[in-house]
Amino acid sequence: MTFHFTVRDDKQIRVIIDTDADCEADDPFAIAQALLTPKFMVKAICAEHFNEAGSMERSFRTASTVVQLLNSDVPVLEGAARAGGAAPRL
Repeated sequence: MTFHFTVRDDKQIRVIIDTDADCEADDPFAIAQALLTPKFMVKAICAEHFNEAGSMERSFRTASTVVQLLNSDVPVLEGAARAGGAAPRL
């Protein structure tokens, strides 16, 4: 049984997800849950490092895959170029 409901625009919560999506299995599930939750208006997903070289790029690919599998048009952004660096401005 599937339940469908809508949430008025003024009741939605705007969300930006900051994630190390390739570090552990919980982040891809959290991204999917947020994208499927009508209460959330996900504006962007920002991929971050998790203490390994190339980890931001891996997180970016993982987050992009989740977004693609859910046929979403939410932008996935690359975080800081290096661990400890500043994230890009939106």
